[in-house]
Amino acid sequence: MEYYLIIRDMSNRFNYRLRIVEYALEHGISQAAEECRSTRKTVRKWVKRYKEGGLEGLKDRSKAPKRIPHKLKLEDEAKIVELRQRHPSWGSRRLLERYQVKGSHSSVNRVIKQNGLFKPKRKRWRKRKDLSELNKRLSFFQKSQVDTKNLSDIYKYWPFMKNLKLPRYEYTLSPPVAGYR
Repeated sequence: MEYYLIIRDMSNRFNYRLRIVEYALEHGISQAAEECRSTRKTVRKWVKRYKEGGLEGLKDRSKAPKRIPHKLKLEDEAKIVELRQRHPSWGSRRLLERYQVKGSHSSVNRVIKQNGLFKPKRKRWRKRKDLSELNKRLSFFQKSQVDTKNLSDIYKYWPFMKNLKLPRYEYTLSPPVAGYR
């Protein structure tokens, strides 16, 4: 086996590791490390894993921690779930400040999300679609126009508005024009 064969196969980690192990078992660890441009420690690691687990030992292992010391207990998570069900509109920060549940706001938020107790934010396109369906049902308002005028910016009207307690805003509704589409 030559160096270019090993390097060419580096795109697939599993095959690369298998070739390193095969080369090391045939020619030795030092020569395999030199040939593959790796360290002897790395070659020893893959040979050891191959001897212990066979081909399964050459696969990628999870880097997730085996133990998380600060993880919330199941009782605390159950309390958070129960409080959220009692107060569905409250967020993680409000639950923390009102009930002093254990954990940070991000861990409380994680528990809420994992248990499906949050209302997903409506997407902009969904809002528009819902509004267009509503407009189809309300044909009169679809063609009508509503205007609001702030009257307080008219300087001659201002003193009368204050003294006589006249309205500050004027609302107008223009009915649909015949033949308007």
